[in-house]
Amino acid sequence: MPICAILGCSNSTYHLYKWKYDVCDSHHCKVATGNCFCPPPFKLYPFPTEKRDGAARLRWAKLVNRKNQKGTHWLPHPNGYSRVCSKHFVDGEPTELNPDPVLNLGYLLLDSPMSPRALPRRDETPSNKRRKSVTATQTNVDQHVDDGPDNKRLRAFALDHAYVYKCSCQENCNCTGCIQKQKDINKLTDKVEMLVGKVEELKLKLKNASIKKRFCSNINDKNVRRLTGLFSTEDLDNLCEYVLHKAMKMRYWEGKKKVVSTIVPRNFKRTPKKTGPKSKLSVKDEMILVLMKLRLGLSMVFLASLFGLSVGTCSKIFYTWIKFLAIQLKPLIFWPNRDLIRSTQPKQIINKWPALRCILDCAEIFIERPQHLQLQALTWSEHKKHNTVKLLVGIAPNGMITFLSNAWGGRSSDAHIVRKSEFLNLVDPGDCIMADREFPIQEDLKFRQAYLEILPPSDGYQPMTTEKVHKTKKVANVRIHVERAIGRLKYFNILGNTLPITLVPHIDDIFTVCAALCNLLPPLVCK
Repeated sequence: MPICAILGCSNSTYHLYKWKYDVCDSHHCKVATGNCFCPPPFKLYPFPTEKRDGAARLRWAKLVNRKNQKGTHWLPHPNGYSRVCSKHFVDGEPTELNPDPVLNLGYLLLDSPMSPRALPRRDETPSNKRRKSVTATQTNVDQHVDDGPDNKRLRAFALDHAYVYKCSCQENCNCTGCIQKQKDINKLTDKVEMLVGKVEELKLKLKNASIKKRFCSNINDKNVRRLTGLFSTEDLDNLCEYVLHKAMKMRYWEGKKKVVSTIVPRNFKRTPKKTGPKSKLSVKDEMILVLMKLRLGLSMVFLASLFGLSVGTCSKIFYTWIKFLAIQLKPLIFWPNRDLIRSTQPKQIINKWPALRCILDCAEIFIERPQHLQLQALTWSEHKKHNTVKLLVGIAPNGMITFLSNAWGGRSSDAHIVRKSEFLNLVDPGDCIMADREFPIQEDLKFRQAYLEILPPSDGYQPMTTEKVHKTKKVANVRIHVERAIGRLKYFNILGNTLPITLVPHIDDIFTVCAALCNLLPPLVCK
């Protein structure tokens, strides 16, 4: 194995091999991959051959200043592994100006002819050697440093750091010590700049963490209503406690691509804990992130910077949690029986409509225009003059959302959505269903022995009769509550604004979560 011949220097090809497979601090990759362009820490140069430059080979051997076992001067073997590393050359390599190794040779270069290093005498103990070295250093410092308060500190520094360069030269000196000192200064300057950059990066991360901590911990009822759509901090804590147990075992969405692994599948019955690296956010913080996305309609970039995450991680959290919350909160949207409706029905409604079971209407949400022409045609709404998705919403007389259909394109009619959904299967005989004029479902309800209450049709340009005016007022005073319930849904800005086309595949889950959160609010119609 090629190794440096200088005594005390252990640089070899083994260290270069280890360096190739270490991770670079600047490029964050292994040097052997080819993506790192950092120079090696040192290079190994062979001795000049006798045939090419015998004199230089002899000079190098004398500068190495080693002895054989027989006591003669050491010479490198012609086919050996002896090398000299770049750390012993003034220019980092043999050049015409400085062809010989003269730095860090393990001994001081003197003006007198060099003599081979001898072993210490038996009577010279390590303590005596250190005492002599310190005495020599002190004598050398006293020769070049005058007495004074500042120079005393310099003398103490030189005695404490015996490795400092002993040079009494003036400015613009080109001696070996000054050149090596300048190289060390440049290396330390680069290292300081790199560390300053890391400190600034850590300060930014700490600032983001403090903002997130202050935002998620110091939150009151008013901020909860504004930022999450829930009524109070108590509701937020109860919701977090309700989903906490299952959220700890939740597996996060990793995209459409599925990596086929050859590893033996894990037995989750024995170890049901969540796999992967530890999450940066707690369960409550992740839930607040999703609720803020629904309530405020913020972009993923803003949420990622607010919570100190990457955009990809923020998207992964949202898509996982919106599916999870839709499954966990769907039981809050249920079809109550007739007795429960009667017990919670407001007095002003039960006196006029004692058999009222549900109030129907369709909610339309604007979406971005799809690129596919067929999708553009299916989502175009002539009523809104925009690409929309439409859902059937049914509420109880007290304002609670009791039915929610799947999303349809804006081209679909209200009657078509009613017939294709499962709403008609929930109607019992004798029920009263209230809707708008755009719901011609009288015949469908008659098959189930129920009846429909809608606004009376107009007589064109003829004035309405007194009976029709009273019925219109009577129906409109009750049907307005379904518009208020849809307004509660659109209080979540993700539904109130134009929905990005990337979120359209998740529209059913988004509607389910928003409707369930609306049912956690106080009743819409006071009893």
